[in-house]
Amino acid sequence: MIKRFYFILIIFGLFAVLELFAQETNQRTENNNTGEAVINSDEESERRREERRLQREAERRQIEEERIKNAAINRELEERRVRLEAERVQLEIDRRRINNDLTRQNQSEAERLRQQNAAAELERKLAEEERRLAEEEKRLADKKKAEKKRKANMFWVDNGKKLWSVGLNIGSSFASPLAIGNINITAGFLPNIFLEAGFDYGFIHGRAGDIEIFDIEYYSFYYYTRINYFSPFKNNTGGFYAGLGGGLLDSHYDYKDPQTKDSNVSIQNWALDLASGIYYGRGNHLFRIGYALRTNFKAMNHRLMLGYTLRIGPFN
Repeated sequence: MIKRFYFILIIFGLFAVLELFAQETNQRTENNNTGEAVINSDEESERRREERRLQREAERRQIEEERIKNAAINRELEERRVRLEAERVQLEIDRRRINNDLTRQNQSEAERLRQQNAAAELERKLAEEERRLAEEEKRLADKKKAEKKRKANMFWVDNGKKLWSVGLNIGSSFASPLAIGNINITAGFLPNIFLEAGFDYGFIHGRAGDIEIFDIEYYSFYYYTRINYFSPFKNNTGGFYAGLGGGLLDSHYDYKDPQTKDSNVSIQNWALDLASGIYYGRGNHLFRIGYALRTNFKAMNHRLMLGYTLRIGPFN
């Protein structure tokens, strides 16, 4: 009986050792996987930075090549102007020579016609050269205009990745305030990222929990800033955004007190802002619908809004 008891203890001990060995092996495997994920993430970030650096270098080389080509075209136009002036001088000399020849000699009518035709041909060539020069100048001006428009597009729009705008919206928090008016601006200094600054004016007291509140006049001001990620739709038709920010909520309550007659209470709270939504439209005119979750870590409210946004920037 005692031998069986010892045998069972040995079996349980072996199982315990195997269980500890399995847990250690799993922990090492998880640590290795975590290290490889971090290394892969660093390599991916480094690769993206290198791609962006190469892209900027290629754009600088392209701009330098365009500048060299434009300088060459300007030199060629100047040379054509010099040749044109020389041809004008030569034409004047030929005209004077023809007049002198006609004065000195009694030429036949056929010779005079030949010289007149030669002068007319020279004038025709001169007019043709002037026309070609005017076309070349127009082509160069159009090219400069297109380049200026491309640079403006890269600053303001960048193929839809940047969002510069001014917007007007209306909405509700479905509590207090029940009605909200909003004005905001956005600045897209970087592709796929834009800063938003705005102002909410709230009015109409709603509910406090499940209780409706009467005989209290309520209004509030909410000043906020937010940084948003922007994912554009195709063909410059708007995009999806999601962001994080914060602001100051300034609430005012006016009510009648039997003892003091009229009373006013104001409350100021800092709040954390989480928001998302979409812009949809075409060109410079967009429709916006957005949702925001706000909290001061003691209470939380929601805001749903929709409205019109004027997008700033050139579109093809």
